[in-house]
Amino acid sequence: TIIRVANSSLILDEMLEIVLEIVADLLDFDFGWIYLKNRDGKTANMAAHHGVPDSFVDRDRTIGVRDHPYNIVFFGGQSRFVENLPDNPPGIFESRIMEDVDALSFAGIPLIAESVVVGALYIGRREKVQFSENERSTLESIGKEIGGTILRGILQDQLEEAYDEISCYLDIIEHDMLRIHDDLCATTGIISEMLDGQARFYAQKIEDTIARGKEIINNVAVIRKINDMPPDLGPVELDPLIRAEMQRFGHASISFEDTGYTVIADEFLAEIFANLFGNSIRFGGPDVKIIVKAEEMDGKVLVSVEDTGCGIPDEQKQAVFTVFQRNSQKASGRGLGLHISRLLLDRYCGSIWIEDRVPGKSSEGAAVRFTLAPFDE
Repeated sequence: TIIRVANSSLILDEMLEIVLEIVADLLDFDFGWIYLKNRDGKTANMAAHHGVPDSFVDRDRTIGVRDHPYNIVFFGGQSRFVENLPDNPPGIFESRIMEDVDALSFAGIPLIAESVVVGALYIGRREKVQFSENERSTLESIGKEIGGTILRGILQDQLEEAYDEISCYLDIIEHDMLRIHDDLCATTGIISEMLDGQARFYAQKIEDTIARGKEIINNVAVIRKINDMPPDLGPVELDPLIRAEMQRFGHASISFEDTGYTVIADEFLAEIFANLFGNSIRFGGPDVKIIVKAEEMDGKVLVSVEDTGCGIPDEQKQAVFTVFQRNSQKASGRGLGLHISRLLLDRYCGSIWIEDRVPGKSSEGAAVRFTLAPFDE
């Protein structure tokens, strides 16, 4: 029963409360409490308690794991059985604990996971002085069995805390930084109009760099939404979606003929075209031509976004889909947008790859191809 509860889907604190009650009931103990070691390695917090006075919980909620008698369990990794026997009375600190919880005996059992003490189980009685050998071995076995589960729970809690912290930082980036970028773009645009010649050229360069920063922030926000929102796939008409994205890049030369295809996707599908168009323009220059095609192939809708830019060398055609290239701490220039495209196509059960626009001539432009499932009414 104890192991089944320990391996259940309950959150850590709930699981510890239930385990403590089960141990007390099954082995006929009157009270108990559980400490979990904190990240600092110096202190432990009481995570569960049963049958002990509130005054004890308030005063001993946090302990120093190096202080006696807790150091025996936390640092020594040894079980400590304290019995009020005439020939072997408890020490001063242990006597204080016994008085606080009105006990005749109690035990401290290390909770061990991968040879590391992650916490301690304290359990005791008010009318029985000694622990039997069977009780001692049973309690030590319980400490070893639930230690691994507690470690997994601690790591899960830490992971959730880290995620919440990252989400907070992302909120700051998405909202506050975007406002700063918008203000910078507006101010730089005004300054650019007041200048001419080389000064205006450099002002426009600054404006382009600020816009690129905003695009990166938006891409990070999209990745966050993709990971947070479960897929809600349905029919999406391809032609109006592509034409809407073409309008966003009205200054670019983009050709496309309507296909009439409806595919299975969601609201994020437009991000694929936005990223592919943006990459073609950024790396192909102002004179780049973009050709969008769609056709049916092997029961899928095959979409191609080709450009007449500088192309992508064969050795980089796979690496550009990752945010960071192998053996490099520098993000690929195309990597974030293409990484988003790959995430979305995984979401749509499709695939994406890069070919040369002109087979065998990588310097004459790239052709990004991806598949989508057609929607059949």
